[in-house]
Amino acid sequence: MSTQIPPAPKRQRKNDTPAAILAAQPAPVIVVQFRNAVDGSLMGPVLSMPADTDRSGLELLANNLRGSQEADPLPFSFRVALPTPEEEEKTEGAAEEKERIVINNSIHSDLLLKHAAVVSTEDVFVIDCEPEAVFRVREITRCSSSIDGHAASILCASFSPTGKMLATGSGDNTCRLWDLDTETPKSRLVGHTGWLLCVEWDGLERTVATGSMDNTVRLWDPKTGKAIGDALRGHGKWITSLAWEPIHISTTPRLASSSKDGTVRVWNPASRRLEFTLGSHTASVNVVRWGGEGVIYTASSDRTVKLWDGKEGKLIRTLSEHAHWVNTMALNTDFILRTGPYDEKGKQPADDEHAKTLALARYKKFTSTNPELIITGSDDHTLFLWPALNSETPKKPIARLTGHQKQVNHVAFSPDGKYIASAGFDNAVKLWDGRTGKFIASLRGHVAAVYRVSWSSDSRMLVSASKDSTLKLWDLKTYKIRVDLPGHTDEVYCVDFVADKVASGGKDKKVKMTEVKMLLLGGKSTIVKQMRLIYAEPYEDEERMNYVEVVFSNTVQSMAAVIRGFTLLSVPLPPTLHSSATLILSLTDDDDLIALGGALKKEVAQAIGDLWANEETQKIVDQSNKFQLNDSASYFFNALPRLATPGYVPTNSDILRTRVRSTGITEERFKIKGYMLRVFDVGGQRSERKKWIHCFENVQVLLFVAAINEYDQLLWEDNSINRLDEASMLFESISSSRWFERSSFVLLLNKVDLFSAKLSVSPLENYYPDYPGGADYETAANFVRNKFLSLDKKKETRRRPIYPHLTCATDTTQVQVVLAAVMDTVLSNLLTEVGLM
Repeated sequence: MSTQIPPAPKRQRKNDTPAAILAAQPAPVIVVQFRNAVDGSLMGPVLSMPADTDRSGLELLANNLRGSQEADPLPFSFRVALPTPEEEEKTEGAAEEKERIVINNSIHSDLLLKHAAVVSTEDVFVIDCEPEAVFRVREITRCSSSIDGHAASILCASFSPTGKMLATGSGDNTCRLWDLDTETPKSRLVGHTGWLLCVEWDGLERTVATGSMDNTVRLWDPKTGKAIGDALRGHGKWITSLAWEPIHISTTPRLASSSKDGTVRVWNPASRRLEFTLGSHTASVNVVRWGGEGVIYTASSDRTVKLWDGKEGKLIRTLSEHAHWVNTMALNTDFILRTGPYDEKGKQPADDEHAKTLALARYKKFTSTNPELIITGSDDHTLFLWPALNSETPKKPIARLTGHQKQVNHVAFSPDGKYIASAGFDNAVKLWDGRTGKFIASLRGHVAAVYRVSWSSDSRMLVSASKDSTLKLWDLKTYKIRVDLPGHTDEVYCVDFVADKVASGGKDKKVKMTEVKMLLLGGKSTIVKQMRLIYAEPYEDEERMNYVEVVFSNTVQSMAAVIRGFTLLSVPLPPTLHSSATLILSLTDDDDLIALGGALKKEVAQAIGDLWANEETQKIVDQSNKFQLNDSASYFFNALPRLATPGYVPTNSDILRTRVRSTGITEERFKIKGYMLRVFDVGGQRSERKKWIHCFENVQVLLFVAAINEYDQLLWEDNSINRLDEASMLFESISSSRWFERSSFVLLLNKVDLFSAKLSVSPLENYYPDYPGGADYETAANFVRNKFLSLDKKKETRRRPIYPHLTCATDTTQVQVVLAAVMDTVLSNLLTEVGLM
């Protein structure tokens, strides 16, 4: 009997697969052909390139082939179609049914290694290039605001077209409008006597419509929060959905309302009359949409979808493929129609005609490459993708989308129309191709039914709301959870996504929003004041007058510190200054320094003037590194004549140079680059640092401010510790903290003007022997910057690098430039999928 040769070990058999053999070899050179996915035209000649060329390299090639000379290249998405078996290739239309692989990393990793059995390096790879949105929405990281107000579950939520306001409807029979700049209630709309089930904004943000369980529709003025006339009555049962006529059709749009009574009513809000009723459904009409071609789409529990002429109310056709109730419906033009004339640039139309023109141009641009399609979802666990209105086979669906194991609850097209997301009671979100209906991926992570999904305006992010009390932000490259957004304590019924904000509401009666939270650590009081001057309202006269006492107190306290400096430095005080010095040292914090007319008291001003005019006093100030003295002392001494003038009002420069020790935690809000920032300023003294932990959670941006000129000064609290060394140790601790692993980290090395002036009189090498020497500002600044950056223990694993900037906090122009650069970097580039994320 012959001996049986044992099979190869499992590890060896695994390594003998085509993918394993390819992975063990260097990436081959392949032949590619770039093709415009929009019109099918070829983008230049066939090219040879390494198979491991990454996405940024593919984007560079695509932009060069299209002749783009712009510094900021147009972003593209790339797909390669898998070859089909020969028998399928003979089938008519099979070319359109090929599976298309998305290239997220490179052709080598996404195609050759994963599909080695069906592709070869000898093939010519046709890469379909499709332009993406030229703007990017920042990643939503955490829920940062929880707002009370409603007394019952929140059932619906909708952002206004500009994203400036949010409307929420609740089981407490009210609708609330929220100001997104301040995240506070704006208006409470009271009038309904039943639950609010739907809320919709018109395309010009002039009217809010609400539908209720009391069978009525009401219209509201969002500016005043008042009702526009009485309720629109006529439905026999509750309102299930609302839809406004698109702005590019009419700037005085009509409103369509669907109801459980099986009808859809079209109202004229201007005349407050019913124009016509669409009544051919035999069961509840669950969804109504008003399309860009003037067609009204309705989906019903009678298992049909109907198309109606929006002008006369005549039935165009009935689509009847579903086997159960049709619960949800969406148009691929929903985002364009909802936002009307308002695009990502934020420009406001000059008048109604301009708004209509802008809205029409946006709609035409979209439909020039993407005809208006509809997608419907049903209790039969399926979805149907339906063709355009003027299709040759208008009643035949493009595709039947199967895969959900339970009822489909909600469906939504991405704003660019490339994708469809569906949410079901099977705990899953599924992703489909928006043109062909082909299945792309299942997004699993929820542990209960998913109620709603919503897309970011750049189509790069998807958020879902679930019965499991969470929101989840999905990574559309890996099809896995990107960020889990807990915070609700019960079921989440509604969610909406606009610009950089997500708003959600549910059974816990709370509206939760996301925004950017910025934390400032270090010597940062002047930075906060500059942000106020640059990005918020200017100081009013009353606020400026509140700084008068602070300015005078800083001036007196600084001169008192200088007088004590004579003793500390063993320099005798000139006899002519004894009386002036005695007066200054006799003043206490309780003394009133303000004379009649708002000026500094004459005798105090005279004493400080005499002291400052003396050459010995100025020499003491030049040695201020040897004792504790405010940096702004010389500024206020030189400004003494102005401070002593009746009617004195502090200038912006005066306010920036005032010094008050910050204690506790203060919060400021600024709107920068269209984004709302909550800035938390915490006390910087050692005794205050134990409070910092309360602000560490949910920080998106961390600004660490260090005074670079304090390299030769000692701490107030400990005269044995160098101030810059203390800042360095604190920076090392903060930069390695687990709390800021996902935060964008900005290092501001402040007071460069004082640093530059000090180098020649107080050499840096006296305090840091490893400094190469010299009074050159650039060399010294680079030394200190590198010293800080070298302390970052997580620089190898940090998702985003630390961004250092040299600043002069009292120079408004320079701070404005630096903060603009910081915001552009942090808010636009860092928090994106293809940058440093």
